[in-house]
Amino acid sequence: MGAGFHYGPPPIETVVGSNDAMLSLYVAVLCGLVGVEVSEVMGRARPSRIVTVRHMAQAFARKEREYLLLEVGAFFHRDHASVMNAVSKVEWFLKHPKTASTYFFKVYEAAEAASLTVYKQPFKNLSICQK
Repeated sequence: MGAGFHYGPPPIETVVGSNDAMLSLYVAVLCGLVGVEVSEVMGRARPSRIVTVRHMAQAFARKEREYLLLEVGAFFHRDHASVMNAVSKVEWFLKHPKTASTYFFKVYEAAEAASLTVYKQPFKNLSICQK
């Protein structure tokens, strides 16, 4: 065994450990605002109301908090390709708002409110294009 290596979750003092705690809180706040269970978002359920929340949370982690694809995937128990798909779908709907459902915008508003609650910051990179 190498010196300094410890099995288990990283200490809370490390950047990854503290970010994961904050991201967990963000997901919990987002789910509470939208009325979806955290276990549904973190699980494998595929109804569109759950997938929309999951995609928005993954896009938030990737674009607003600048997590790596692998970090977002690990947090949500997905691979990096699933995260890339989620981010591209959210970005596409933000660029083409006329094609998005009203539920998408409800989740978007809740996601930004959760960001303000947890991180005290509005969205910088995920914004709706006005065309």
